[in-house]
Amino acid sequence: MDTKTGAIIGAGVGIAILLLWPKGTEAGKGSLTGVVTDEATGNPIAGATVVLESLNTSTNSSGGYSFNNIEPGNYLVTVSKTGYTTKGEQMLINAGANTLDVVMTVVTIDNTLTGTVTDSVSGLPISGVTVTIQNATDITDASGQFGFTGLQTSPPNWPITFTKAGYTTRTL
Repeated sequence: MDTKTGAIIGAGVGIAILLLWPKGTEAGKGSLTGVVTDEATGNPIAGATVVLESLNTSTNSSGGYSFNNIEPGNYLVTVSKTGYTTKGEQMLINAGANTLDVVMTVVTIDNTLTGTVTDSVSGLPISGVTVTIQNATDITDASGQFGFTGLQTSPPNWPITFTKAGYTTRTL
């Protein structure tokens, strides 16, 4: 202020408000980003499918994914990849940036299946029966027993086929 004239010779009061939204997201809408990793190694999982209601995308080489312009609300986010257990997470999407990192578990491949094949009339064990499950085959021994190891757990209902000349082929 100039004390001689009592006038303001320099003034400027400004208020700037800057609202930031994630790149590619409209005001009032949300975005969802995250990284999908392997539980055992901590490494990113590339090529996993991430589904948000009717939207879907795949993770990049760094395990990252993103969705933009999402209406705020509750959503089911599902992540899947061959060889891993599918994960589903409920997520509240708010306006602005939201993050959901997902840790995936490798499907166990060390299941064992054993059994005995018997004649439905006599109840006696049958040797030489070809038993097939997944892409594996075993032949029953003299006591009608068969066994498999290293079976995948997914899908959970693999058909098992029993075949021997003189008997009806059976698939369970």
